[in-house]
Amino acid sequence: MRKRFTQKITLSIFLLLFFSLPSLFACDGSGYVFNGITDNGDGTFTLNMTIHIAGGNYPGGILGGTQGFYFSTNAPGGMISVTPLTLTSLNGTSLTGVISGSTVTWGTPGAGPYFVTSTEPTQTFDILVTVSGFPSMWNGGGMENNGCPGGPGTSNPSPGYSGTICLPPSIQVLPPPDPICAGEPITLEAIPSLGSTVMWSNGQTGSTITYVPTVSTTLTATAQSGCGNASGSIPITVNPQPTLAPFPAIDICQGELITLTANAQNADLIEWDNGFFGPTIVFAPDESNTITVTASNICGAVNQLVPISVTPLPILAVLQGDQIICQGEIAELEVYVENATNFSWSNGPPTPAIVVSPTQTTVYTATASNDCLTLQEDIVVEVLPLPTIDVIQGDQAICQGQSAILNIFADNADDVAWNTGSNNAQITVTPGQTTDYTVSATNTCGTVQEAITVEVLTPPTLSVLQGDQAICQGASATLSVDVQNEDALNWSTGSSNPSITVSPAQDQSFTVTA
Repeated sequence: MRKRFTQKITLSIFLLLFFSLPSLFACDGSGYVFNGITDNGDGTFTLNMTIHIAGGNYPGGILGGTQGFYFSTNAPGGMISVTPLTLTSLNGTSLTGVISGSTVTWGTPGAGPYFVTSTEPTQTFDILVTVSGFPSMWNGGGMENNGCPGGPGTSNPSPGYSGTICLPPSIQVLPPPDPICAGEPITLEAIPSLGSTVMWSNGQTGSTITYVPTVSTTLTATAQSGCGNASGSIPITVNPQPTLAPFPAIDICQGELITLTANAQNADLIEWDNGFFGPTIVFAPDESNTITVTASNICGAVNQLVPISVTPLPILAVLQGDQIICQGEIAELEVYVENATNFSWSNGPPTPAIVVSPTQTTVYTATASNDCLTLQEDIVVEVLPLPTIDVIQGDQAICQGQSAILNIFADNADDVAWNTGSNNAQITVTPGQTTDYTVSATNTCGTVQEAITVEVLTPPTLSVLQGDQAICQGASATLSVDVQNEDALNWSTGSSNPSITVSPAQDQSFTVTA
């Protein structure tokens, strides 16, 4: 009786202990300790876990031991690997985990062999569990007969049977595009850790934002989660658009060199549409034109127009120039005039063609001018006068048989001709009778003549009509002569009459000369 009672009592005590230990002993000796989680960067995560299996040295003891246990997460892609997959306890029992979905199971709880017995000390096993996708929760259990729940367990203090996973956030801010131009939208991207949201320092949210920078700045992206914050900054260097100051209108003369300098800011290249490059160019435009200068950089280009007005130089060319005319004639003078704002002749109307009739050789000056240049052309109109003849030795009277020298001075004459055939200015003639000599002076403008008369004189004749006589003292005598061709008649008495009366006191000779 007592024996059976004892057995019953023992059984009752065993049963009492079996059903009462979970409430009598704490379960901190068995369970799992979450040591941390690693983001592998490829969508997988590795949990660092420590398995605690209570042994006989646990305060309060355990019932029997542990035959099997499991561990699982809520990773959306399931469990990939467990390292080590095989665990060996101090008693030499090895359990190889079996992965199924998101759970790994070692042994078979309640179905043999004891992995850790009540006679062994508490044992721990470090494992690395790699899962696909971020697991926000984990749980484990099945550590039966050690005084701990065998099901999902409770969320006890470590070690425990379940828990949440909080991954401290991380963030990678990708470099901005290059180049960044002022006023142009850019896309900025930050890669946060799973389970976190991104807040940018400019107030925008989201891992990818569109931002329109106007100046260089620094933006910070912050990944926020229940586990904390993580920030990353990127400098944004804004390349300004090029600027180009306008040009004033330019007025130059044809052939004149001009220097153009582009007042550009933030330009990598300055190009002129006449083929030049660089901020300053020097050239001589041939005609009025508008030049375009472009300042550009990697962000764009701006243009400015340079209006250039080229005043052409005047042209003055002689069409009918130097001439030789005769006195009294006219000359037609003509010039070609172009690009002149003013035109004049030194003496004449302001027309390109004029008719002149100078009395003497004259220089006519044509002047054409504009704001750039003054041109002049001289045209000489040579006036040829008619020839003139000045008689130096002209009309003469000579005696028969004598010679006469005839001499003239011919001015402006190309040729002198006497009617004797001589072309000399001085000739000697011996006419037999009175003769008129004609001399002509000729040039391109005409002929003039002069006549010179050489009179040939006949010698005088003197015949005595009443000549030698004898008279008485006191008486008179008449002396007379017949004279021809005389110029003068002279008696020795001084009389010039052909007949004289004399009363000489003695013999006397009287002479008459014709």
